[in-house]
Amino acid sequence: QKNMIKLTINIISNEISPMSIKVKSQKKECDKQNNCKILEGDKNFESKVKDGIFQKVREISVANQ
Repeated sequence: QKNMIKLTINIISNEISPMSIKVKSQKKECDKQNNCKILEGDKNFESKVKDGIFQKVREISVANQ
């Protein structure tokens, strides 16, 4: 595969809080000669992933009460 995105998700605490989840992304881009470079991920993309995770955690939390 030429282009890939790697997500690293760290759960820092058991509290339900946006500060308890850290998301980091990296993007691997390769040209036709297979010369690849790894770039820091887009902060907007990371924020959307974090928001999606947090929304699902809240839904699960409410369903379990």
